[in-house]
Amino acid sequence: MLMPSTKRKYNLFILSAPSCGGKTTAAKALVAHDDKIKRSVSFCTRKPRTGEIDGKDYFFTDRGKFLSMRNNGEFLEHAEIFGELYGTSSKYVGSLLEAGFDALLVLDTQGYAQVKANLKERAVGIFLLPKSLDVLKKRMIKRGQNLPKDMENRLTQAQEDISKASTYDYTVINDNLETAVSEIQRIIKTVRAHNKS
Repeated sequence: MLMPSTKRKYNLFILSAPSCGGKTTAAKALVAHDDKIKRSVSFCTRKPRTGEIDGKDYFFTDRGKFLSMRNNGEFLEHAEIFGELYGTSSKYVGSLLEAGFDALLVLDTQGYAQVKANLKERAVGIFLLPKSLDVLKKRMIKRGQNLPKDMENRLTQAQEDISKASTYDYTVINDNLETAVSEIQRIIKTVRAHNKS
């Protein structure tokens, strides 16, 4: 479990969205334009997608090592998503916070719930809502990585994820990515100002 430093106030932001909801792209934009925030790199057992880099997008690992880390209590949160395991290293997040950065975690709703339960008000949840399920389906088709059955499962999961948006501290509609990122940036500034006072 993460043991944040007591020497400084820290901000930990969690960004969630349904599959193909734009969370990864939004996170990259946020980090690119804000040198005070770093994205936590999660561990996962799935194979890298085209263009993904080990240690930058994810720490790609095998199931055995992942389960060993989980059993040793090394994850701040972990979840199984579409048959693959994902987890956030407590040590990795702690190192970002100790270095003076705010941490950005890109998580599904399961992961968010786990972190929020443990860190309460120190973890700020932001849910990126698609304009509609139809728009989300078109994004999935455009990505072209899903079989029809897989897409059906992802749409069902997306509906479940969206139903949990109200459990987050903030929701942002991703009708236009640039506008959505600007809104998230405003949220981050507001939280920082509040936590300084």
